[in-house]
Amino acid sequence: MKKVGLIPRLFIAIILGIIVGSLNFIPVFFMELIITAVQLFSTVMNFILPIMIVAFIVPGIAQVSNNTGKLLGLTVLLSFSSLFFAALLSYVFGRSIFPFFISEMATSFFDETAGLIPLFELPIEPFFTVAEGVVFALIIGLALTSLKKQNKGKVLDQFFVDLQETISTVLSKFIIPMLPFYVFGNFLNLSFKGDAFEVIGAFLPVYVLIIVQHFLYLGIMFFLGTRISGYSFVQTIKNAFPAYATGFGTQSSAATVPVSIVSGKNNGISEEIADYIYPLYANTHLPGSMISVSSVVLAVLMMTGGEISPGIMIGFYLTLALVMSAAPGVPGGAIMAALPFLGIVGIESTGVIASLLITLYLTQDSFGTSVNVTSDQAIVPMVDSYYRSMNK
Repeated sequence: MKKVGLIPRLFIAIILGIIVGSLNFIPVFFMELIITAVQLFSTVMNFILPIMIVAFIVPGIAQVSNNTGKLLGLTVLLSFSSLFFAALLSYVFGRSIFPFFISEMATSFFDETAGLIPLFELPIEPFFTVAEGVVFALIIGLALTSLKKQNKGKVLDQFFVDLQETISTVLSKFIIPMLPFYVFGNFLNLSFKGDAFEVIGAFLPVYVLIIVQHFLYLGIMFFLGTRISGYSFVQTIKNAFPAYATGFGTQSSAATVPVSIVSGKNNGISEEIADYIYPLYANTHLPGSMISVSSVVLAVLMMTGGEISPGIMIGFYLTLALVMSAAPGVPGGAIMAALPFLGIVGIESTGVIASLLITLYLTQDSFGTSVNVTSDQAIVPMVDSYYRSMNK
């Protein structure tokens, strides 16, 4: 029997949550029991997130810093610039278009104290805060880089590599599979409060507009990439389609790497560049995810009357661009990496608002992943063009 995918399970969870929450004959105690389990899962997730930041940033710094040279510098610069541009595009697009569809909502949905209350909570706090984790990761990552240049620190380096693999396993085997239940519980609470259809109706246009932004971004990047590198615009897009289709089906940038390499080589990318950059970009270049996260956060801020000034949002986007460079290339990895940093714009990383962000992101994750892997085909030609000029 074929296993039901994550996206269908999320939609089923939303529907079941709405139905169960609206049934008057179901005892409130039973619903509160479900909410308690959801709250416990949220607590565990909140506990893991700072560890995840350390687990992915430290090896990322060590890997990048260990591969010095102008080529690597250009690769990283193009990736970061692309991510930041994707976020700015979503901001400009959202500020211009979203107000036609979104207004500040007078709903109890955003009131964390309304609705069903957990029967009990476990007072489990993370070992350290996200900010402390980032500082620790930067210090250890840079120190480890220095040790590796002296041919030392092999045990410590392997520890963080293993920690990264461990946290990836926790995400793929526990956190991500449990998200439908998490979404079910939060939509049950939402339906119980009577806000379900109002919120869903408000976010449907956002969902569509995110996909529009994806294709707008791809069009701009392929135009710029082929103009700068001299590659054929039409041929490059044509050869990128297999990567787009594979990313859409797998929801994983990492799983699409073999197809991306073949697509790149079909475009004429040097074998050395294709074999090196596509695996690197699978975990460091996630512009589709960047657009999706930026857009849903902007939409929520507009609905709640939050601060969306350029000063606040640009700082958030710069941080998010750095975070996306260390996000795991697995389904849902980008939104999980972004959650701890939502506090920059005044959104708690747990609770019903975080649940809404997770749901919105994951239900369009196939489109976001497709953009992630397809956009690589627009950027890599620029790197390859520079590589060829270096070897003339």
